Amino acid sequence: MALARRPLEYDEAFVTSLVRYGEADCIARLFCKKKGRLSAFVKNGLKPSRTRGGMMQAPMLAKVGLAISPNRDLARLGQIDVDPMSYAVAGHLQQWGWACYLTEIVEIFVPENDAAEQIFDCYKQAFALLAKGQGTPALLRALELKILHHSGYLPDLSGPVDSATDVCVPFDEPARLAALSLFEADLDALPAVEMATLRVVAQIFWYRLKQLSHRPLRSVQFLKSIGV
Repeated sequence: MALARRPLEYDEAFVTSLVRYGEADCIARLFCKKKGRLSAFVKNGLKPSRTRGGMMQAPMLAKVGLAISPNRDLARLGQIDVDPMSYAVAGHLQQWGWACYLTEIVEIFVPENDAAEQIFDCYKQAFALLAKGQGTPALLRALELKILHHSGYLPDLSGPVDSATDVCVPFDEPARLAALSLFEADLDALPAVEMATLRVVAQIFWYRLKQLSHRPLRSVQFLKSIGV
């Protein structure tokens, strides 16, 4: 699906969510490596396409061609080449639910037009692990901490975490050390952390999330519905 009106600008992007626009068109919210988060109009995006191999879906990783006009807030998606990892993630219900969760929190914590290349690379690395069926709660906690650091919401982990201002529960020394190790580790080499400690570490993120968003996360509701 090519556009002739303006030359296309190419980028790597995650489709984080879709909004129906009319019968078959849609607006895709994208998290691009170079351009950050933006929205793009997709003609017939909700219809099967030979170019896309199906209808637009989220979450999805792809190389995209965008027609961007300085006079318009909304770009137009002119070309899309879906990464095969997207289909692999969609084939694992739990891994797909976790991918939905990660895209949802990216939309909340990463501002539009913020070229968050480091977060994009981390998310792509996590997406690759999910595609292999290797997603874990530790992976989610590590990426949450990295997103908080990027957005300026991560508390100082070099000393005790203040339970009055940074989390909702008492935060002990093992949890602090676990959070620090998860934040500093590469996503391919995460340390082993007990589930009970991971639940405490998660409070850092959930405390900040409650400050920024009062709506329940759809991905969390879905994960609960499948027993995760």
